[in-house]
Amino acid sequence: MNLNDATVLIVDDEPLLLDIVCEWFGPAAARVLGAGNGMQALQVLSSVRCDLVVSDIRMPVMGGLALLEKISESGPVKPTVIFASGFGDIEPRDAYARGASAVLEKPVECRTLLHAARQSLLAGSERWRWPADSGAMLTLRRSFESLAAATHEVAFGRGGFCIAADRPMKTGVVNFELDFKAEHHVLAGQGIIRWLEQREMGVEVTCVSEGSRASLLQLTTGLTSYIPRTAEAAGQIAV
Repeated sequence: MNLNDATVLIVDDEPLLLDIVCEWFGPAAARVLGAGNGMQALQVLSSVRCDLVVSDIRMPVMGGLALLEKISESGPVKPTVIFASGFGDIEPRDAYARGASAVLEKPVECRTLLHAARQSLLAGSERWRWPADSGAMLTLRRSFESLAAATHEVAFGRGGFCIAADRPMKTGVVNFELDFKAEHHVLAGQGIIRWLEQREMGVEVTCVSEGSRASLLQLTTGLTSYIPRTAEAAGQIAV
């Protein structure tokens, strides 16, 4: 979906910021609505179908995390959720695991927010055609006997994957190649390492080779998490 066809709901308890962000989206989206907290947002969502929710996290009555949880439970057709917050209320890995498509830190620039909104609304088949960064220096290559054998080391979400780290890495653009031999899936492409921990990393996929796209779509369709945790998502991979 294109942003100029989308209905966008902005959720923020600071009236001035709410007005500013609504103004940013005004010329770019088909329709822009506002809410002062998560509860007001749910009231809007109960009567209006929204394609994108841009939400603060720390708010009175109902915060952004509770709102995301309610949205995740709402049914098969859900709006995309982006978090924009000035507080360290949640680790990026937790936000992506719960289903957020982007986590931005306030103060955020208009062009940065609008770019994240446009990207988050694209289907994987469109989003993963993004041109590769020729300057990427990081490389991730892993081979597994099968998807079933890899469930404790790699897990897929609708926007990327979490994988056990077999060597020290750093955040940034990474070229990846994941080979699942039994299923003849070789997933090759490029992504951005969004978070790192001692034993695993979360990678948002930005582009995929033509030969890998169908396999990746098969693995990620219908999943709720954007970038899951391996332990939580081990049972989500459809073999």
